Amino acid sequence: WYKREERSICEEMCGRMRVKTPSMETPIMSLSGGNQQKVLLARWMVRDPAVFILDEPTRGIDVGAKNEIYQIITEDVTVCAEKLVQKANDSGGYDNITAIIIQNS
Repeated sequence: WYKREERSICEEMCGRMRVKTPSMETPIMSLSGGNQQKVLLARWMVRDPAVFILDEPTRGIDVGAKNEIYQIITEDVTVCAEKLVQKANDSGGYDNITAIIIQNS
């Protein structure tokens, strides 16, 4: 049942994170940079961390993926973690999320 449960979680997270992949068996290194970032965020979200520290989470990815990552950060990551600290140096990046500390009590 472990493999079935793992696959179910992967499928759910890929859908939630809007990961574009030909199949669930596609190696992460074969995905675009933005989709690789989404997979890494999903891996950490599944672990239910108390704190997320993100340092330039959108560096080197295209504008469309960058916007999706920021949306995921503001919607999903802040729900998962008690605290989110993000440092972004992206030119023209979302200034309103540049330094966020969120406390969910």
